[in-house]
Amino acid sequence: MLKNFEQMKEMLRAKPVKRRVAVATAQDEHTLQAVVAAARDGLVTPVLIGQEARIRELLDGMEFDARQAEILNEEDPATCAQIAADLAREGKADCIMKGKLETGTLMKVLVNRERGIRKNDVMSLVAFFESPYYHQRRHPHPGLGRDDLAGPETPAGRAVPGYRADACKPQTGL
Repeated sequence: MLKNFEQMKEMLRAKPVKRRVAVATAQDEHTLQAVVAAARDGLVTPVLIGQEARIRELLDGMEFDARQAEILNEEDPATCAQIAADLAREGKADCIMKGKLETGTLMKVLVNRERGIRKNDVMSLVAFFESPYYHQRRHPHPGLGRDDLAGPETPAGRAVPGYRADACKPQTGL
């Protein structure tokens, strides 16, 4: 069982292929700092979608070689989100990271039945955090508001394979 982020990083570094992270509207300094840190740690390959000139300027300031990322030029935030969703749906990106755009803009694209990433009527969010006050990394499952959601076709049930893939023993409660 993974107990901290360093163990998670080691597990990801040991994978033969780095995860591709599609960053929608990547022209945000804080967003780029996070994805650049992950790339420098050998964890991800960035796919940066947004204002190319600004992205390159920020990467230069961080002394990060832009050739280590794929940069897709797009001005419109909603189109950036759609490109990220298309990449994920087509298997060309492993995950999507929100950059400098409104959450509602991103979510509208992601939940779209025709061109989003949803596979059925319910979508789930799984987050990870580490606390010095607890002995293992935790996976909260935010957003469960009903007490009649149990079984493999529920948000919690769909999260379990992700926990298992992460070498964690799933603990769910509704």
